[in-house]
Amino acid sequence: MSGRNIERLKEIRDYVDKYGIKETAFYFEMSEESVKRRLRDLRKYKEGLHTSPRKRRHKPQTRGASPILILPDLHAPYHHPDALEFLAWVHETRGCADRVVSVGDLYDFHSMSRHISETDAMNAEKEYAKAMEFVSDLTDLFPEGDLVLGNHDLIPQRQMKELGLISTLLKESNEMYGLPEGWSIHPHYHVIEPFDVLVEHGMGSGGKYGCSNTAINKRCSYVQGHTHSAAAVIYHQNHNSLIFGMNVGCLVDSSSLAMRYGKYGTRKGVLGCGVVYSGEHAEFIPMSSWKNSEG
Repeated sequence: MSGRNIERLKEIRDYVDKYGIKETAFYFEMSEESVKRRLRDLRKYKEGLHTSPRKRRHKPQTRGASPILILPDLHAPYHHPDALEFLAWVHETRGCADRVVSVGDLYDFHSMSRHISETDAMNAEKEYAKAMEFVSDLTDLFPEGDLVLGNHDLIPQRQMKELGLISTLLKESNEMYGLPEGWSIHPHYHVIEPFDVLVEHGMGSGGKYGCSNTAINKRCSYVQGHTHSAAAVIYHQNHNSLIFGMNVGCLVDSSSLAMRYGKYGTRKGVLGCGVVYSGEHAEFIPMSSWKNSEG
């Protein structure tokens, strides 16, 4: 956790001590739950400082550059309620670099989709505000990152195109997605350096073995999201190189209204995220491993 984030958490704690959670939430323009989460984050940080080295969690040793945390599809504001705490745990225990990578579908834009919205859904303005609030929490946790745009992230641009409006009428990308200057946005793909690992959202690479097939076709290590019900790391070796294909699953709330379309499906979203250690090694981490560790 960066020094800037710690100072921000302390500022929020001091305001809570003086005025209470409700007034703090109003002052900082966030929900009361977000305020409580930040207090928990500060408490965990302080507890970590006083934990003896023998009791601290083991961080896998890697050669060269630090591992990279891969954020899966989040579909804010229909993300899993424990998504941030889980991602923070993975980031810490795996010793990841400060900069993270998102495979896209950071936003859901349910109310703006061309598909019929649920009748009890939030209106577009409220949904966008709640999603922006979550992204603010996310980027407080991870001030630097790369976002590869997913099909849901691109709904505003697609709707404008269908109406015959030019996309340049939209806000600048970082402002529209609520991302700070430390984040970069990539419309199609991103290459993780120095590992030379290709990251795409995964449109056109669906199915259980989509990530594996794309890695073979492009002959490079490859990371994707998009297919919520598939999560895996599959390796391929030829005469001189080892590559992998990884699908990082998702961190969506399957009970949310935006996910109702899948309630009768036999395959559900696999909750978790990914970590890239090198161009030859990656790991999918199920959310259940975090929950089991807390017990």
